Amino acid sequence: MGTKLQVITLKQLPIIEEHLQLVKADVETRTKNVMQLVCTEETRSDVKKIRAELGKEFAAMEEQRKRVKEAIMEPYNQFEAVYKDCISDPYKKADAELKRRVDDVETGLKAEKVKKIQSYFAELCKANNLPWLRFEQMNLKIGLSTSVNGTKTALTSTVLKIAEEVQELSRHEDAAELLVEYKKSLNVALAFCTVRARHAM
Repeated sequence: MGTKLQVITLKQLPIIEEHLQLVKADVETRTKNVMQLVCTEETRSDVKKIRAELGKEFAAMEEQRKRVKEAIMEPYNQFEAVYKDCISDPYKKADAELKRRVDDVETGLKAEKVKKIQSYFAELCKANNLPWLRFEQMNLKIGLSTSVNGTKTALTSTVLKIAEEVQELSRHEDAAELLVEYKKSLNVALAFCTVRARHAM
C-alpha cells in the first residue's frame, strides 16, 4: 500500500435540528430570577421546590441531548468496529510482532556485552586477589550503546582502586574488622566510622 489511498471519507455531517437559541432567553431569565431568591427559614421549602422544578426541566433537556448524541454515535461506533477489524488490529499486530523481534535481537546483543564485561571483571578480580568482589557491586548500567572497551577501562581503574584500598586497610590494626565492613560498602571512610562506632560502645 505504497500510494496513499483515501479510504475513509465523511459523506454527510449529521444534521441536528435545534431551537436552543429560541429558548435561551427564557432559560437565562428563569435561572437569573431564581438565583435572586432569598433563602430563609420561611422560604426554604419554596426554594427547594423551585430547585426541584429546575432540576426536572434540565433533566428533560439532557434526555433530548443524550438521544441526539446516541443517534450520532451509532454510525460512528459501527464504523469504528469495522476500522478496528480492517486497519487497527492488523497494524497493531504487525507493530507488536516487529517490536518483539527487534527486542529479541537487542536482548541478545545486550546479553553478549554483559557476558564479555563479566568475564573481564572475573579476570580482574582473580588477578588482583579479590575473589569476594561481586559484579553487582560495580553498579554498571549496560545498554545497547554501552562501549565494551570503555567499560573495561572504567572497571580496571575501579578494581585497581579497590585493591589498593584493601591493601591499605590490611595494614591497619583492626584490619579484619575493617575489611568485613569495607567489603559490604566499598567505602573506606564508612568502614572506619562503623568500626569506631562499634568500639566506642
